[in-house]
Amino acid sequence: MRRALAAVFVILAALPLHAQDDDASRADPKIVAYALSSTERAWNFITAPESGYAERLAVARKAALALPLSYLPRYFAARDATNGRWYVQMPPESAFATVYIPQPHGTIEVLGHLFQVPEKLIPFPRTFEERARTPWPWQVSRALAEYWQELVRHRPADELFAYARTMPCRSDEEQRRFLDITYLSLVFPAVAPDDIEGAWRNIVRRQEGGAAILVNGAIPAQGREMLVALVALELARQDKVSTAAFHLKTLVSDVDDADVRDFLAYEIGRRIVANRAISLDERADAGFMVAWTYDDKLIPLEKRYSKELYPALIAAFTQWFAAHEETLAARARLAAPAIAAAEARYTSELCK
Repeated sequence: MRRALAAVFVILAALPLHAQDDDASRADPKIVAYALSSTERAWNFITAPESGYAERLAVARKAALALPLSYLPRYFAARDATNGRWYVQMPPESAFATVYIPQPHGTIEVLGHLFQVPEKLIPFPRTFEERARTPWPWQVSRALAEYWQELVRHRPADELFAYARTMPCRSDEEQRRFLDITYLSLVFPAVAPDDIEGAWRNIVRRQEGGAAILVNGAIPAQGREMLVALVALELARQDKVSTAAFHLKTLVSDVDDADVRDFLAYEIGRRIVANRAISLDERADAGFMVAWTYDDKLIPLEKRYSKELYPALIAAFTQWFAAHEETLAARARLAAPAIAAAEARYTSELCK
């Protein structure tokens, strides 16, 4: 649960902050200039409890371009340490307003400093004065969001990809941090090099934790049709047929090669039919989506999640697949060279 929430905060951090007031414009330029007089001083100023709110934001924005990328491990550690509400309520209009995030109590250590957790939730701050009085970890979290947003918007993509190639990428945490940097090519215009996108495929193949889940759900098809096809294929091979079928369904409108579509439908479909170790709901959902890809709705759309209909839905798909299996298998053989070429293209030594 915490990893899933962390992924939400990462995505939000990459998006523009709420267009209320530009709080950084209220900063004292002399304090900002002094804080930026050295890289170490700048970083310490961003994360120190006593730093002024406006100055903290202003320094974070400028530091994103001034600090070397070797500071990114510190950024990740500080971001992870300050993720959460810190007893500041989410705005009522937010889609995340009702998401419960467990909070600590009493005196805790945050970024090497003691922090007394407020006894009750603080209403979401609407004015500069209110934001300036919020708990300092909340201010740090906001400053880090400014830092990250400036970094990903203005640092050259090639520089970020080059740094990513030097990162460790074995543990789930390391993979998530690798994705944080390289996924910028999904949020912003740059397309990642083949070896970086091959690393995403490796993360899926490792079948580990939140990083693989993030790859499974976030790769857009446009410009990456064959990569998405390979991800769907890897998922099918892992018997994660529902997620694989989701990719198949979203891929159809983007891929020009109907043989590739049929290749994936065949690989997913035969596992739905043959492997009864896969959960009933997984098989039913995947079967519905595979057939729907070909404009065949096995049951009314509004009933696709009715558990009592899962056995009948699987039976209907088994019949549907039997009627199409020979054609799909023949088209799959035609697609084999394109799949092999894509596998060669998206082979990477990163994140293996």
